Parts: sequence; C-alpha cells; structure tokens
Amino acid sequence: MTATGYFRAFPLATVVAAVLGILVSLQIEVRQAAAENYFDSKGTSAPCVAVMLPIGKKCAQLAESSGMIAGKDLGYSGITFTTSGPDDGKIASVAKGSAADAAGLLPGDRIITVNGKPAAHTLPEIAAIMTFGARGEKVQLRVVRGDAPIDVELTRDPQDPPPGPDSGTFLIYVKPMINWKGEFIPCAGAGPAGMAAIEFCWSHFKPDGYIKATDLGTTGLTFDTTKTDGAWIQAVAPGSGAEKAGLRAGDRLVQVDGKDLTESVGGAIHESFFAKSGTTLQLTYERNSAQMTADMTLGKKK
Repeated sequence: MTATGYFRAFPLATVVAAVLGILVSLQIEVRQAAAENYFDSKGTSAPCVAVMLPIGKKCAQLAESSGMIAGKDLGYSGITFTTSGPDDGKIASVAKGSAADAAGLLPGDRIITVNGKPAAHTLPEIAAIMTFGARGEKVQLRVVRGDAPIDVELTRDPQDPPPGPDSGTFLIYVKPMINWKGEFIPCAGAGPAGMAAIEFCWSHFKPDGYIKATDLGTTGLTFDTTKTDGAWIQAVAPGSGAEKAGLRAGDRLVQVDGKDLTESVGGAIHESFFAKSGTTLQLTYERNSAQMTADMTLGKKK
C-alpha cells in the first residue's frame, strides 16, 4: 500500500488529531524555541506551542484564564529575599535600576503588606496549605485542646472540584490540576499522543502543590482566618474524616505529618509580587523598627 493509500484508510480528522498530538507532545518535551513560556506564582514555567497557531492560541487562552503570565509580560521587582534563618523574609539585595530600587527599598527591609494584605501567609493559611491533598491519603495531625496535645490520623474524603477550564474544541482535551486556593493549571493535549503532554504537565506542577482536579480530597476542616495567633479549627464537616477522628471546632492545629506550621516567609513574599510588568504594588515595610510605605511599579527583567 502506498503512503497515500495508507492515509486514505483513516478518517481525516483522526490523522489530523494524531499529528497535532505528536507535535504538541514533542514541542513540550523538548521545549523548542517555537513556544511561549507561561509562569505560575511559584515561578514554574510551561510552554504553549506556536507551531500550530490554533493550538498555540488555545493554550495561551487557557493559561491566561488560569492566572498564569507569559514570560514577556512577567513583572520584575529586582528584590532577592532571604528565605531561611533569623533573617527569613528580609530583603537580601536590590538590583540597581530596578522597580524596588526606584521605590527606595533597601537590603534589610522587611515587607509587611502588599496592597493592604499580609505579604506572608498567616498560620490558618499555612494550615490549609499543609492539609491540602488528594482523596484517600492518610494525614497525621496534632492539635491542642485546652493545654493537651492530641494526635489523630484521618483519611481525606473525596471532594468535588469547582468548575474548571473547558477546552471548547474537539481537537484539545484538558485535564486540569488544582491547588489549595482553587486555582487551576490547565494541562492540555491534542490527539492520541496528547496524553504525553498532559503527563508531563502533571509531573511538572506537582512540586508546586497542585494535584489532579479529579483527585481532590478534603479533611473536612475549616480554619478561622480572622485569628492569626494560631490555626484554630472553625468548623468540622459532619461525617468527614476529621469528625470521625474526633476533632472539634476550637481545637488548634500545630503539626501536619510531624511538621510544624512553618514556611519560608521570603518565598511567600516573593509570590505576592507575582503580577504583570507595569503593575503598581502598594507596600508597607519595616526598616529599623519603623514602618514605611512605598509604591512599586514592576518592570521587565532585562
């Protein structure tokens, strides 16, 4: 059979989908130049291929609707933060001529708020991040009730994810991932080989705290976000793993899987600067025990 006869033996749509899937998968895996990189708030990038214009446009649309930013539009502050030790969260250096330099920030300053919101995660938020994960997984928790520590083990129950991105075309299918805030990463592929692209996407963003949306689980715990002196449990869902484990509203979570509720303050503040170039951020910062304010307009990294 000739090559022409071979392809005629298959529906045209199947051949086109297969070719597109192979191109998308190969482009993502080898990261060829014909791609626009999109970034999440952790700084992890994923390319949208432009070799097939309709596929590239759809990928870009999905990425932008999920809050990702194209590399060419990514804002740059010029700040490097200390991420560990006693100076965790303080500015380690400021690039000359950068947005931070223009705003008057100096090494040793500590950013307190960004646009009026705490720059670092509060203890309730850290608790939500650390208890987030897939259904069916066991979680070890330590809470304090009164003055007594209580250790429990529970299994995350299934939870329906919020509405996610829709591919909107028969050529592309989407298998999104989700994080603790309910934000999506739209892992997409096209044709029979497109699953390779999706598998790559899943493994690529898992270290950022994303899980498959279809795997979403819940402990049944809601934390009181108005209290910042601890991760106080505000509510326990009836019939949840938390209720079966004996947890109650008013308990204070102090450990998850043997780890205290801590994180890199510097890393969290860096994430709070995630925005497009040209965005103006209102900052409150501390210098020598005095609070100061500044407006910082993000530039582009040169």
